[in-house]
Amino acid sequence: MIGAILFGAYVLNFIFVQLGVPQQLAQLVAAMPLPPWGVMLLIIGFYLALGTFMEGFSMVITTLPVVYPVMLSLGYDPIWFGVIVTMLVEIALISPPDGTVLYVLQGMRKDDGPITDIFTGVLPFMFVYMLAILILMWIPDIALWLPRVMK
Repeated sequence: MIGAILFGAYVLNFIFVQLGVPQQLAQLVAAMPLPPWGVMLLIIGFYLALGTFMEGFSMVITTLPVVYPVMLSLGYDPIWFGVIVTMLVEIALISPPDGTVLYVLQGMRKDDGPITDIFTGVLPFMFVYMLAILILMWIPDIALWLPRVMK
């Protein structure tokens, strides 16, 4: 199944690159009257919306080839963006109604309660993750400190 996902994503990304979608999208975003942080907030919203119905691995494989050139054209650091995308995928795994971790937690419960209990239980974690993303947007050196030290 993973091979089928990878193959499908490869074909989709190949078609996108041949059509020039990433480059056109990067030019379109560069021409927008939004500041770079505004575009980043739109991309975060896009990933959060995708996370409600798409599994994390599939989301990264299909969207990264399109979104990555946009981030580079805005001047963001690739390592910083990788940290942000990883955190957004983690949020997607716990976001209702389709977060895969939610269904694992529901299956591990000893008592038979509604899954809405799980949904309300993960909301504080989602808010903390979102706060961490906002802090990383405000102070990007938090994510870049260790790679700079290791050079």
